[in-house]
Amino acid sequence: QRSSPIFILGQFLNDQTRIPETGEVLEGRLVKHSNGQWLLVEADIIGRPSETAPDTAQHPAAEEEQPQTETGRADSPQISGGADAGQHDTAGTGTPALPANRVLNGEIISWDDEKGYGFIRTAKKQSVFFHISAFHYTSQRPQAGQQVSFYCNRPVGSEPQKALKVVLSGHEASLFSDRPYDYHELNLNMRKFLCYGLSGTVYLLAVNHYSTKLAVFYLLASAAAFWLYRSDKQTAVTQAGKTGYLGRVPEKKLHQIGLIGGWPGALLARGAFNHKTGKASFIRVFWLVAAINIAITYALLIHYADNPLALLLKN
Repeated sequence: QRSSPIFILGQFLNDQTRIPETGEVLEGRLVKHSNGQWLLVEADIIGRPSETAPDTAQHPAAEEEQPQTETGRADSPQISGGADAGQHDTAGTGTPALPANRVLNGEIISWDDEKGYGFIRTAKKQSVFFHISAFHYTSQRPQAGQQVSFYCNRPVGSEPQKALKVVLSGHEASLFSDRPYDYHELNLNMRKFLCYGLSGTVYLLAVNHYSTKLAVFYLLASAAAFWLYRSDKQTAVTQAGKTGYLGRVPEKKLHQIGLIGGWPGALLARGAFNHKTGKASFIRVFWLVAAINIAITYALLIHYADNPLALLLKN
C-alpha cells in the first residue's frame, strides 16, 4: 500500500541518539491507530540513503516481499529495506543478530523466576534474552522447555539483543496485539477469588468483633489497596513490551498499604485480576506483611487490652 502514509514518532525509535534524515530507510512494526492511520513503532534506522538506494534500485521487488516468519508464514508485520537487514553482529561479538521485528520460533532453555528473566534458543542454536515483561500473558509464568514464538529488537551499539514479546506456540495471533493473550477486564479466577475474599472477610469480621473503629479503617485501607492493584494491573497491561516502569505502582507502596490493614483488599485484588500471583519474592513479602498486621492487631485488641490506646479502639 505505497499510497498510504505511515507515521513515525521520535519516541518509537529504538535508538534515541540519532535523528532520521529524509531518504533513510526505517524498519519496525506497523500498528493501526484508533483514528485509522498507520504508525511505525519499535523502529530502527537500517541504512543511509547512499547505502540503501543502490540496493533498492537493483532489487525493486524487495520492497514488495511479504514478511516471513522463521517457518515461512507471512504473518509478521515487518517492514524492511534490504534482504540482509538485521543480520549484523550482536554487540560486536561475531555472532550474527537475529532478524529484527520478524516472528521467530524457539524453546525456553532457562528461566529464573526469582529474577524474572530467561533465555530462548532458536532452531539455529542461537540464544536470546527475554524479561518477564516480554512474556505476553497475565496469569502464567514462563517455564523451561516451552515452545514459543517471539520477535526481537535490533541491537543498538553495545546493548545485547533481546526478545520484545514472547508467546507460546499456537498463540501467534496475539503476538502483535497490545493486549496479552489471556487478557480480560477482570481475568477472574473464581476459585482464588472466593477463597481470598472469604479469608479477608473472616479477618475483618474478627476485627470488628473487638473494634468496629479499627475494622472500618481496615476496610477503607482494603478498598484503597484494591484500587491500587487494579491501577497497577491496567498499567502493566498497557505498558507490556515497553521498557521501564512508567506509571506502575511501586511494590513498596503496595506492601505499605497492606501493613496498615489493607492486605484483605490486596488479597481480593490478586484473585480478581490475577496480578502479582506468580512472583515468588513478592508473595513472600506479602504474607509476611499480612502476618505482621495480624500480630499488631492481636497485640492492640487482646494482649494489651488494658492499654489506653487499646481501650480507645475497643468496642
